[in-house]
Amino acid sequence: MKYACLIVFLIVIGCNNSVQPSNSIHDSIALQKPDTAIHNVTNDSEGEFEGVDLKKVKEDWIASYKDTITTDTTFLAGKKEIHLFLKNYCLFDSSLVIPKKYVEFYGMDKFVSNNFATSLLLQVDGNNVIDTIINKSTFENAIIKEDFMYLYDYGALVFNSIEIHNDHVDIIYTIIVPLSDVGSVFKAEVYYNGTVVTKYN
Repeated sequence: MKYACLIVFLIVIGCNNSVQPSNSIHDSIALQKPDTAIHNVTNDSEGEFEGVDLKKVKEDWIASYKDTITTDTTFLAGKKEIHLFLKNYCLFDSSLVIPKKYVEFYGMDKFVSNNFATSLLLQVDGNNVIDTIINKSTFENAIIKEDFMYLYDYGALVFNSIEIHNDHVDIIYTIIVPLSDVGSVFKAEVYYNGTVVTKYN
């Protein structure tokens, strides 16, 4: 299961690099289901990543720092006109220091990485309803509730997809420890009335 999850993570990173280049604007929303992301990954990093090109994993992760994913779209929800603007980007803050237990297979004692964030603007019938920044701290309560503090300490917030519903939009993320297969899926339910609810998916 652990290796399968790492392969899925590589596919997600690969798709971001090939389908959504840096500073790109997308008028359509990727309606991926959250089951395409990483689920139920344990905190056990023992064993080797057999058959996985670790050098490429590291290179792809570092390359993802330059990917700015932008979605700017308008759609109807009943009689309401919804405008969603989302920009996901790297903070380049060097604030994640990943300890040896997660990166020893790369021959490293530690790995310094960055956090990511999402700038979110939601308008309903031309009025700003939500204008905020989503980052890992946004999911703090859900992380604590699930006892995933290792994700709060070492995890990076990776944007996965958007799902449109009648009364809200789901923004799906994976919080993953960089260069590892340790992570879990979370979502921000962004309601058209201005409420944002965060959940472990």
